[in-house]
Amino acid sequence: MVSELHYLIIGFHSELETLMTARIRQLAIGVLVLGLSVGCTDKRTPPPQFPISINNQDGEILVATAEVQFNGKTTNAYQMKVQTGSLYLTGTTMGFSRWDIGTAPYSPSLTFAQHDNIISFSPAPPFGQWTPQSYGSGAVEINYPYAYVSGGLGTSVIDLSQTTNPVEVERYPRPVGNSAPGADVAFIYKGFAKHPTQPGVIYGFREQDYIYTLAASGASLSIAKKDAYTQSGATVCCVRGATTFGDKIFIAFRNALWVLGVNGTALTQPLILSQIHAQAITSTATLLYVYHEPVAQSGSTLTAGIYVFDRSGNQVAFLPIRPRSFTVSEDDGYLYANMDGEAVKIFEIKWSQQF
Repeated sequence: MVSELHYLIIGFHSELETLMTARIRQLAIGVLVLGLSVGCTDKRTPPPQFPISINNQDGEILVATAEVQFNGKTTNAYQMKVQTGSLYLTGTTMGFSRWDIGTAPYSPSLTFAQHDNIISFSPAPPFGQWTPQSYGSGAVEINYPYAYVSGGLGTSVIDLSQTTNPVEVERYPRPVGNSAPGADVAFIYKGFAKHPTQPGVIYGFREQDYIYTLAASGASLSIAKKDAYTQSGATVCCVRGATTFGDKIFIAFRNALWVLGVNGTALTQPLILSQIHAQAITSTATLLYVYHEPVAQSGSTLTAGIYVFDRSGNQVAFLPIRPRSFTVSEDDGYLYANMDGEAVKIFEIKWSQQF
């Protein structure tokens, strides 16, 4: 029998109110446009224009409503992704799971958890020994009916077509016989992002060195292209996540937010927003959510928290929380966050405007 989620209604509104009393100063981001060490012979498409402006935003729009634990135990969500009324998560102690938020986004119901069906989830042979640390700690993308999840060893492909009984159908690298799982650096990612218009193209972002353009066909992933973050091949630091928003790809780096356009399947030069130190990122059809945490001694004047932007690049809200990971419902009504490694906390976003 599928385990039930345990809900604990919490009352930490006062803490949020304290955080939100300070008026957010009017700020303007200094945009630094770099061409990845581009020389005069570089023929790549120029970076996209994304005139982000940060405005004065007040209002207590974030309200804590509940927290959720898997099986009433410590729940540390590594990655979270919302799609079509479902919240997909990786972490402890659930492994890989899906929560239904379509009917009651403030009160999810568990559809499945890999923890409860380990043998059927990852049959051995040919797979087995699936852990979220190895295959789900770095990145999650849903390209229904498949989920692509990446961790410290590589990428796992999960067939979601059986709603209550998902099955791992491919893994990169594949295990050899009964040996311990190996690693493949070409499939170890910290972020995934779909191509804005081509469903079979997915970008995988390694932590410091390369962007992989992946061709997805059924359960199969193949590497179509490999591009260094910098023209010189120097490493950068450090990818924390990625998302597709509108017709652009956004990459959260430890010390910047990168904005890339697409030309065919090729990515353009980045627009680099060096004042935003992006620790986590997600998006819906209408809004982009970026968690900024200033790097020590960086000189950034932005307050730590989640900055919310519309498609024109204008800030529409500031959410004064500092999550380990987070995502947002498709209607922008609820935010799901791992705040402390103990539970998934649910916040309602009470908008005073329409987008």
